[in-house]
Amino acid sequence: MVNSAGATIQISKHTRLYCGFTIQICPQHSKTKRRTYQITNNGIYLGRDFSSAEAEKTIDEIIKRARK
Repeated sequence: MVNSAGATIQISKHTRLYCGFTIQICPQHSKTKRRTYQITNNGIYLGRDFSSAEAEKTIDEIIKRARK
């Protein structure tokens, strides 16, 4: 399921879909209190970012590079 409009779809409390990629919200780090956002596609780990917006930018960059 690829969302060509680029909108984020909330699947569950900790999971979102963006352009066919899964963004999973990870638990807060006990010392830093920061959350991370894990990016996967078809079960393949593609990275981790510190905000949802950064995760979406990373996905956009992956898609852009794949089209070249």
